[in-house]
Amino acid sequence: MISRNSLVSVILVLVCGAILSIFTDVELRLVEWLNCGPQAPADEQRSGVCR
Repeated sequence: MISRNSLVSVILVLVCGAILSIFTDVELRLVEWLNCGPQAPADEQRSGVCR
Protein backbone atom coordinates (compact mmCIF):
# COMPACT_ATOMS: atom_id res chain seq x y z
CA MET A 1 0.00 0.00 0.00
CA ILE A 2 1.29 3.44 -0.93
CA SER A 3 1.53 5.79 2.02
CA ARG A 4 -0.22 9.11 1.99
CA ASN A 5 3.11 11.01 2.07
CA SER A 6 4.35 9.19 -1.02
CA LEU A 7 1.16 9.98 -2.92
CA VAL A 8 1.36 13.67 -1.99
CA SER A 9 5.02 13.74 -3.03
CA VAL A 10 4.26 12.23 -6.44
CA ILE A 11 1.42 14.69 -7.04
CA LEU A 12 3.64 17.61 -5.99
CA VAL A 13 6.40 16.52 -8.39
CA LEU A 14 3.90 16.24 -11.26
CA VAL A 15 2.41 19.67 -10.54
CA CYS A 16 5.85 21.30 -10.29
CA GLY A 17 6.92 19.63 -13.56
CA ALA A 18 3.81 20.89 -15.34
CA ILE A 19 4.35 24.44 -14.07
CA LEU A 20 7.99 24.38 -15.11
CA SER A 21 7.03 23.13 -18.57
CA ILE A 22 4.42 25.85 -19.04
CA PHE A 23 6.72 28.67 -17.92
CA THR A 24 9.58 27.39 -20.08
CA ASP A 25 7.32 27.43 -23.15
CA VAL A 26 6.07 30.93 -22.32
CA GLU A 27 9.62 32.16 -21.76
CA LEU A 28 10.81 30.77 -25.10
CA ARG A 29 7.93 32.45 -26.95
CA LEU A 30 8.63 35.76 -25.17
CA VAL A 31 12.34 35.66 -26.04
CA GLU A 32 11.50 34.78 -29.65
CA TRP A 33 9.06 37.68 -29.85
CA LEU A 34 11.57 40.12 -28.34
CA ASN A 35 14.36 39.00 -30.67
CA CYS A 36 12.27 38.68 -33.85
CA GLY A 37 9.20 40.84 -33.21
CA PRO A 38 8.29 44.30 -34.43
CA GLN A 39 10.64 46.04 -32.00
CA ALA A 40 13.69 43.99 -33.05
CA PRO A 41 16.36 45.48 -35.32
CA ALA A 42 15.98 44.71 -39.04
CA ASP A 43 19.17 42.60 -39.04
CA GLU A 44 17.75 40.34 -36.34
CA GLN A 45 14.41 40.00 -38.11
CA ARG A 46 16.19 38.78 -41.26
CA SER A 47 18.42 36.33 -39.40
CA GLY A 48 18.08 32.59 -39.91
CA VAL A 49 16.81 32.13 -36.35
CA CYS A 50 13.80 34.36 -36.95
CA ARG A 51 12.76 32.73 -40.22
